[in-house]
Amino acid sequence: MRIDGQWRATASGARLPCIDLEVRGADGRRVPATFIIDTGAERTTFTYDVVYALQLDPEPDDGTYLVGVGGASRAIRLATALLLPTGAGTSVPMNGVFYGFTDPISLDFSVLGRDVLGRFAVIVDRPANQVTLLAGNHRYQVVAS
Repeated sequence: MRIDGQWRATASGARLPCIDLEVRGADGRRVPATFIIDTGAERTTFTYDVVYALQLDPEPDDGTYLVGVGGASRAIRLATALLLPTGAGTSVPMNGVFYGFTDPISLDFSVLGRDVLGRFAVIVDRPANQVTLLAGNHRYQVVAS
């Protein structure tokens, strides 16, 4: 499987490695979301806006707080599926329990963390303008130029 992303400019002018995915919401609805590729994040996390759009009942509270640059924030756990685009017009579901922020100002973009990224070879190459996740029969090779 190959999933291509892009470098996206923020309001401040920074460029971030992002992938557009869909998340399965209540009643099977597909909620589009932009995820930052964050190899330093332990967990995949949804913004408040995505949590609200999903309309899912949270999993039992485990007391989790997520800690990042902005400090600790309360989060809920949501059992759902990330719908990974195959490039052929179809999606492959990745089921799991993911985290979501309950404060609207906690996070600007949803984060794709190591719980998901660990299943892929992750290419985040700014000079080549490439953001790609590879799994299965897709591979890459680094060659001298």
